[in-house]
Amino acid sequence: MLLTSAMRLGEVAIVTNASGTWVQESAHRFMPRLASTLSRLKVWSARSLYEHRWPGDFSAWKLQTFRDVFQHHALAYNKPRGALVNLVVLGDSNAEIEAAQTATKGLWEQAAIKTVKFKAAPSVSDLLGEVRHIAQELGKVVREEKSINFSLVPLNLRPNQEHLRSLPCGWELAEPSEPFGAFYSHYMEPLFGGA
Repeated sequence: MLLTSAMRLGEVAIVTNASGTWVQESAHRFMPRLASTLSRLKVWSARSLYEHRWPGDFSAWKLQTFRDVFQHHALAYNKPRGALVNLVVLGDSNAEIEAAQTATKGLWEQAAIKTVKFKAAPSVSDLLGEVRHIAQELGKVVREEKSINFSLVPLNLRPNQEHLRSLPCGWELAEPSEPFGAFYSHYMEPLFGGA
C-alpha cells in the first residue's frame, strides 16, 4: 500500500544498509505478494557498495549511497545542477535522516528535503500504524514546497485504547523533540567534477 502510493507520486528507491539481497529475500519469505512491486524498484545496498571503504560506519555508507542515487537520477533524467530536488525519506534510524539532510549539500541549490523518522525498533502493531498513517499523509509531504522534518509519534492512549496503535489514528506527524545530529562533511565525495 505505502510503496504503491509512493510510486504514484514519484520515483521510488530503497536504500538499505543490509546486504544486497536482504530486501528481496525478506519479501519472498514474509510478504511474497510484495515481490512483484519490488521488482519495479531499484534497491541500493549501501553496505555492499561502501562497507569496504568505511568499515562499520553505516552512516557514511548511507550518505554516499544517497549521493549515488542523486547522480543516477540526474544522469538518467538529464537534470541540470540547478534543478529542483524534491526528496522524501522515510526511515527508522538517524542514519538515513541525516544522510538525506546532508547528501544534497553542494550539489543542488534548490532542494526540498522532507524526512519522516519512524520509531526505532517498533512492535508489529506500531509499524502497522506508522505505515498506515504515513500512507495517508504522503501526498501532503510530497507536495510541501519547503524542507520539513517530522517524526511519527504515537498518540497518548489510555490502556484500553492500545489497539489503536495499529491504526493511522494512533499516530501523528510531529516535529522532532531533538534535532538530528550533525553529519561530518568528510564523508562527502564530489558528485560532479569541477567547482
